[in-house]
Amino acid sequence: MRLLPSAEQTELRSMDSFSPFNSVSPLQYNPYTQPLWNAAVAQHQRAMLPAETKVAAKLREKFRQIGSNSQQVML
Repeated sequence: MRLLPSAEQTELRSMDSFSPFNSVSPLQYNPYTQPLWNAAVAQHQRAMLPAETKVAAKLREKFRQIGSNSQQVML
């Protein structure tokens, strides 16, 4: 998320992606609550997809700028 400016973070509503976990307690995870937990995880993953796509594009561009110099990649 550090690669995205605050305006893009707000636009993508990245902080709202954790809201599915508000109704699930990780300390009370058991076979009875597993479907609720799995649903919250799936909803979180769907909410994060736009941000992940945008960050991946930014990383791809940064690596393209670096080129084939592997020493710069490590810095």
